[in-house]
Amino acid sequence: MIANSTVPEVWGRQARQVPRIALQHRTRRSRHSFCGTALRTGSPRLMPAAATVLAARNRTTVSSMADVPHGGWNPRRAISAGFVASTNPDYPVRHRSRPVMVKRMVYPKELFDLQFTFAERVRALSGLPLERVLLDYTNFYVRFGLGRTFDPQHPAWQAYLAGLRAAHDLREWTYRFYLRNPEATTAPDLAATFGCFSYALESADRIRMHFRNAETESISPLSRARMDQRRAELTALFRHVRETAGVNIVVVGVSWLYNLDAYRRLFPPAYGLSARVARNRFRSMPLWGQFVDHRGRVRGSRAHPFLRSLAEHSSPASLDECFPLQALTVEAPVEQFYGFYGV
Repeated sequence: MIANSTVPEVWGRQARQVPRIALQHRTRRSRHSFCGTALRTGSPRLMPAAATVLAARNRTTVSSMADVPHGGWNPRRAISAGFVASTNPDYPVRHRSRPVMVKRMVYPKELFDLQFTFAERVRALSGLPLERVLLDYTNFYVRFGLGRTFDPQHPAWQAYLAGLRAAHDLREWTYRFYLRNPEATTAPDLAATFGCFSYALESADRIRMHFRNAETESISPLSRARMDQRRAELTALFRHVRETAGVNIVVVGVSWLYNLDAYRRLFPPAYGLSARVARNRFRSMPLWGQFVDHRGRVRGSRAHPFLRSLAEHSSPASLDECFPLQALTVEAPVEQFYGFYGV
């Protein structure tokens, strides 16, 4: 039996009808036909059931929005890849008429173990309590879906710490706590999403760029073969910015990705040339994300040098230097982007 708990909350009262509808589709062919219809039509009656079928089959749920590629989508391939459709009331009106899909990455235990090792080394060097270090020097708070307030009194954070105190294996408990509801509410508030790229309104005159792997294939989203697609997504994104926000805007970003030529080449040169190191980003994926590849696996080529450098580090100062790549902050006037993409 498919439980109601597999249904994302976004579906509201429609979830009551989900088990009865979804259980009619037990065979693979029936699932493909049913879910394909739901994805194509965006039916408010069928979409919750389709989400449940896919979640039960693929252990995948909704995390954020991603624009449908030009030419639409292939429901059969999307279903096989483990995608779930969503409509988001916060998405711009002109994009809200059709469902969009995104594949949510559930991060591996090795990434959490890496952060826990870092936290234990910070505790040894600084003398700070482990509970404080886990809040300030890891990405756990965000990965647990608690937002970005980093409130040490948050009930869920307190529940994690209580379990940690009682746990025999601290790393195992940490990952089990994460898997209770992985990546359900970790995305920042976004104004719009186009494929792998999205942006958020940081203030009246600043927008912040975000990147997330939305590829349906195993190919790297930053490969040369996908460069034209990434450029097309950015062109659509900045066309939307121009239509909704105007010209008196500064575009900003923070990520380890700005170290890579494959990423910088997608943006105006002035944007990449503005890069400077963003220190003390230990709470965020713009730093920790460098250890995970596009398949969701920890990169040994970066993790091993990081651990060696961490073991040799003798001071709580300059801990950023242990990381193979630094988080970089960049910014440029939006006119640079309009000219670069021709919008």
